Amino acid sequence: MLSVDGTLVTVDVGFFSDFHGQLANGATGLMCAVDTMRAANPDTVILSNGDSIGGSAFESAVLGDDPTLEFLNDWLKIDASVLGNHEFDKGFEDVATRVTVDTDFPWLSANLSGSNSGYNADDVTDDYFLYTAQEGTENEVTIAFIGTTTPETPTLVSASGVAGLTFGNIYESTNAVAATLTDQADVIIAMTHYGSAALTAGGFSDDIDAVFTGHTHRHYVGTTTTAGGTEIPVIEPSDYGSGLGHIEVTIDSATGDVTLGAASVIDTSECAAVSDGFSTWLAGILAASETAGAQAIGSITDDLLRGTKGGNRGTESTIGNFLGNVALWQANLTQTADIGVINPGGIRADFLYGEDGTVTYADAFEVQPFGNTVGVVDLTGAQFVALLEQQWQEEGASRPMLRLGLSDNVSYEYDPAAPRGEHIIQVYIDGAPIDLTATYTVASNNFLLEGSDGFSVFTEGTNHVDTGMIDVDGLIAYFEANSPVSPDYTQYSIGITDVAGNLNDTTVSAGDSFEFLLSSLLFTNDEPVATEVTVLLEGREMGTFEIDATVEESTDDTGKAHVKFTIPETLPQIEGARLDVSLVDGTGQQILSRSYLLESEYTELAFYNITDFHGRIVEAAADLQCLMTDNPNAAFTSSGDNIGATTFVSAVANDIPTIDVLNAMGLDVSSLGNHELDKGWDDFYAKDDLANWPHVAANLFHADSMEPVLDTHVVLEVNGYQVAFVGAVPLTLPDKISPDILEGMVVTDPAAAMNEVAAELANNDEIDFIVGLMHDDAATFGTQLVGFDLAFGGDSHFTYEGTTADGAPLLQAGQYGEHLAYVSFSVDAEGTIVATHTELISLDGYSSTCGETEVTQIVAEAVAEASILGAEPIAEITADINRGQNSDGAPGGNRGTESTLGNLIADAHLWAAQQYGTDVDFAFMNPGGLRADLTYAASGDEGDGVVTYEEAANVQPFGNTLMTVDLLGEDIIGILLEQWQYNDDGTPKSRPFLALGVSGLTYEYDPASETILAVYLADGSPLDPAATYTVVANSFLAAGGDGFASFLEGTNVRDTGMIDLTATVSYLEAQDGPISPDYTQRSIGITDLGDSDSITTGDVIKLHISSLSFTTNEPKPTELTVMFDGQVLGTFPVDNTITDNLNETGQATIEVTVPDLSGYAEGDEVSFVIGYEDAEGNFVEVLHWVYEMDGKGGTPGKPGTDPGKPGKPGKPLPPTGADVGSMPLLAGGFVLLGAAALWGAQRRQDVTL
Repeated sequence: MLSVDGTLVTVDVGFFSDFHGQLANGATGLMCAVDTMRAANPDTVILSNGDSIGGSAFESAVLGDDPTLEFLNDWLKIDASVLGNHEFDKGFEDVATRVTVDTDFPWLSANLSGSNSGYNADDVTDDYFLYTAQEGTENEVTIAFIGTTTPETPTLVSASGVAGLTFGNIYESTNAVAATLTDQADVIIAMTHYGSAALTAGGFSDDIDAVFTGHTHRHYVGTTTTAGGTEIPVIEPSDYGSGLGHIEVTIDSATGDVTLGAASVIDTSECAAVSDGFSTWLAGILAASETAGAQAIGSITDDLLRGTKGGNRGTESTIGNFLGNVALWQANLTQTADIGVINPGGIRADFLYGEDGTVTYADAFEVQPFGNTVGVVDLTGAQFVALLEQQWQEEGASRPMLRLGLSDNVSYEYDPAAPRGEHIIQVYIDGAPIDLTATYTVASNNFLLEGSDGFSVFTEGTNHVDTGMIDVDGLIAYFEANSPVSPDYTQYSIGITDVAGNLNDTTVSAGDSFEFLLSSLLFTNDEPVATEVTVLLEGREMGTFEIDATVEESTDDTGKAHVKFTIPETLPQIEGARLDVSLVDGTGQQILSRSYLLESEYTELAFYNITDFHGRIVEAAADLQCLMTDNPNAAFTSSGDNIGATTFVSAVANDIPTIDVLNAMGLDVSSLGNHELDKGWDDFYAKDDLANWPHVAANLFHADSMEPVLDTHVVLEVNGYQVAFVGAVPLTLPDKISPDILEGMVVTDPAAAMNEVAAELANNDEIDFIVGLMHDDAATFGTQLVGFDLAFGGDSHFTYEGTTADGAPLLQAGQYGEHLAYVSFSVDAEGTIVATHTELISLDGYSSTCGETEVTQIVAEAVAEASILGAEPIAEITADINRGQNSDGAPGGNRGTESTLGNLIADAHLWAAQQYGTDVDFAFMNPGGLRADLTYAASGDEGDGVVTYEEAANVQPFGNTLMTVDLLGEDIIGILLEQWQYNDDGTPKSRPFLALGVSGLTYEYDPASETILAVYLADGSPLDPAATYTVVANSFLAAGGDGFASFLEGTNVRDTGMIDLTATVSYLEAQDGPISPDYTQRSIGITDLGDSDSITTGDVIKLHISSLSFTTNEPKPTELTVMFDGQVLGTFPVDNTITDNLNETGQATIEVTVPDLSGYAEGDEVSFVIGYEDAEGNFVEVLHWVYEMDGKGGTPGKPGTDPGKPGKPGKPLPPTGADVGSMPLLAGGFVLLGAAALWGAQRRQDVTL
């Protein structure tokens, strides 16, 4: 085509939109079409209408879309581009500093204003682009292109990325610019990244000659009208480079007359002629993307799988549910959605754990390869139920069911035997039955939202919004933000066919029979498999029933059980009796629950009990209260220690919040515990006045009169019966509190005292039942009780289920509200107990479903108040006191390294235990119990260097108590060896080493052989493996937590009752002046690379030393100095590279030659010292061995000086002329080498076997 014919100038205008980095499938055809157009007419202009990048195909996305920008700039050589919404995916700062900088053409957005990240829109973008044909000739003509961006962009990208920017009206912005260009341009074309179907007739002014659109990925050629009624062409060229919009513009340069040729979209799919250079470039990009695809984006802890072999789309799957969660998470980045949904056919691969659980970019694209966008739509509850019904496909479909993946806040019950359209029994959203009239915002991909796969209900929704975000981009972002990801083995859809027909009744009777068929209990792939379901009615087991695990190939019915049982005649009348059906698979997943009025001839008498609650209001109160709503007629009791030794939120407010919470929970009566008296009688009585429950104690007397200090018992009405509650304090009460508190009082045997009161009450005809509340160990003293119908123990923090001496139920609920003891009696008309049900209800994994209550309000107010009180300063520090970190710099990430904070907390615990009056030798602190650093910089208004109560509480948030235990020296060695962590199969754990904070000892170890070489006491003497030492640790560690099983070898285990946080705060407050971190390493790694046990002249001593440095900002040695008898043999550099997850940071290899020993006499001792100069100029010894001259080869002598303690090198000994022999190492540095090494090897052998 001639570009000039006389005065007629013809310009070919080509544009594309929504390329989205489709280099593999779209670049060649687009390149070919552009080259063809330019070859036909030199006056050709090529443009992009936006979304060239973002939401991109794998080959571009994995390389940050840089190849697509290069494609636009260097190969297509486009003249200008509109900014689409996806260009803002990484924020305006990316647009300003990368996208527009790395390209040579202008980026257009006339409706964009404001600034973000310090960049002003006017400085980054242009409103329009002028293309001049035949420039400089008499035929010169100009076409103006005005660009605008999708106004909805702020709802389609991250809000922070466009904060401060305004995306104006496309018509107003375009028209305003056009009015300024009429004298400069012969033709004005509006380019808007806005859908052609959404254009408003008359929106553009008469200055506009044509409109180019995009955004909606539509192939469209048509017209719209201007404000004056003129019909002008509209083109939208589809997407992904598949179409090149085209219009031929002919201008008479003499008259200015404009003729627009026919608008069209050129199909690029059959065009393939491109240059060899382009083909080579594209092949290189695809190869680079494959390499980059191996880059990790996150990790999984186990496989996430589709249905059997990936072909069963009718079954619930772990990967389907996971991607339902991802869809909801991704949509909520810019929208507010309630439910996530994913179609099974959109999942094309599994996430497999492989060798290490790493998930790569390529894995993500393989799972979700279609590049669907994520959107939201509003559905009513009734519509959502109808949507779930559409999982059962039309009659004759090749796949009879398509099981949707759903976010984990959605579950439902269905009847597989019901007619089509009537399968769904009930749907639950966030644990509550769905409201059929309410509106729920559902997130899914555009494939489903368009009604595909038969899910037409989606098209009936309202307020549909396409976020523009690609599903796989959200998947990648989710892994980056939430790894590691674990598969959820919960079954969220359960099939139920009610054979007996009474499962959904509201009233049942003792003696009634149930029969129903369960299905969809199992996944179909390699997930864990439950073998049975168990059925409980009001906590009573009705039976266990086998699960048939036969895989159903095309429906969601895999895992079937036939349940059939009869309600026992002896169950009492219960309002709200709960029927629970649960899987027996280690998780105990509840798969079905119903509530009934259970009618019976018997009356229920029930009791709840807690003990040693210790103010765990944040952790347990709401759950306990919610559990107890199951039986509002039951008495709520406590065996004592409700307050005292409490966690931060309660302790900081003098335990008043705990009293308020227990009042709100309706506590009826409590035994007096020892911790209620922590602050003396005045404090107790003041708090007793605030409590709505009485305290009872039958074994605490005034010594002079032997009158009880408190009421021995109290009588309360429980469901129409008169029940006496008898209490007792622990026999060891005098040992547990300050002696002056019990001055003039005496404590007697709790069982004997309670039995005496029970015998008196038995003669009272007005008393129907007697219950014991003993704040002493149930197994020790509760088993001695006589004359009680029921008894509860406490104090020892253990759980217990048994009987009293005469066979009454005896329970103990452990500690901290972790268990709730429950006893229910069936009582006949004569007041005789005919049946008993006892249960220790574990709160592990339980979460309250009761919503906001008075209890939750009190707790919330207490937490808020604690944050204020927590600002109270308790100490000052001179520098950061940190946990360990790995090379990635994440605070606290390295639990395998010694840390200044770990040692400080161990020091605090040792000090606190000794203050308590216990003769304690050592303290250990587990690294996982440290959850924050003590930083010098202020966290609030307290000022630099100030440590507040809240900061201390953040370090130790678990509220463990300090325990003391007696251990043999060999058990201490065992604990240190257990820092090397192994799985049962002998493989290292994900954290291969857990470095304990230690106080009162130092030790040497060999990391190569994983053995302990030597352990030293505080005075420098070696640990005796056969001696007994007293150790303090928190209750988690003392119970063998984190694999430190050697703690369980101990004897004389004692709970001090001190909360670890309280101990640490007391220690910090007691220090005189600001606290400086101790930079001394209390553990040193030594690997003997030669044979240093004995030496002679000329021998080479070669050692690898490690654990010289901490891993954060502490001062670090840079070189080691080696001295032999005061003579410097050399200096050696220290490598301070962080060793992730290990205690080896700060390493040096030293190699020295033993000097001439001829001047020494038999019996002479010389020191071999390795050390460094610290920041203050002090010489710090990290190793100090002593050798003794022995002409006969030598025997071990007395221990050397304490390694790790600063000391001065000794002076040379004068020669004596004695025979020269070898110098063996004294029992000091390697005192335990033989025993510990063998012990360590045996430990390792045990693990390996």
